[in-house]
Amino acid sequence: MFAEARDFDAVNRIPFAHPEALTDPEKLLAAYFSSTTVGLAIFDTGLRYLAINKALAEMHGVPTADHLGKTVREVLGNFADRIEPEFQRVLATGEGVNFEVSAQLLQQPEAGHWIAHYLPIKDNSGTVTRIGAVVVDLTAQKRLEESLKDTGERLRKEMERLRMVLDVSGILATNWDLQLVFPRISARIRRVLRQEYASFA
Repeated sequence: MFAEARDFDAVNRIPFAHPEALTDPEKLLAAYFSSTTVGLAIFDTGLRYLAINKALAEMHGVPTADHLGKTVREVLGNFADRIEPEFQRVLATGEGVNFEVSAQLLQQPEAGHWIAHYLPIKDNSGTVTRIGAVVVDLTAQKRLEESLKDTGERLRKEMERLRMVLDVSGILATNWDLQLVFPRISARIRRVLRQEYASFA
């Protein structure tokens, strides 16, 4: 009895176009719709939103209510070109698909990066009548990875420069005859600065 009441509450808290049409798997999915970190949605076979949680609506930059009853293309514009084939694959094969995608959505100021899982929801005869979508936003993680990569590259270059200065100091310490050691110094500097010409004055 308590579980049934909880399912009923979960369904009523989530904006569904037709809550009376939900199957048991959809009710289970609805229980997770309050997630703030994972985007969830249910689509019909015409790729219209039947339900969507707040997390996915925020990823899209479109209010939750403005999704319901509309197609993926009506909500996401040309981004639909990237994801509609994945929906069609679920409908054609009856199997789930997982993929990564990056794009800048119309309502968002910057590009985003997501992992999406599209899952078939079948009726008693095994026909796919709904598609469940689970979307994880990796945008912040990708930005952090890029920032760390940039920082690592800057540190690598600085280490190369410091090694070059140490090598040049070592060359000079062994021989103060600059005319004799200059070609070695120039060759060592060239590894870091990529110069085409060097002179000593």
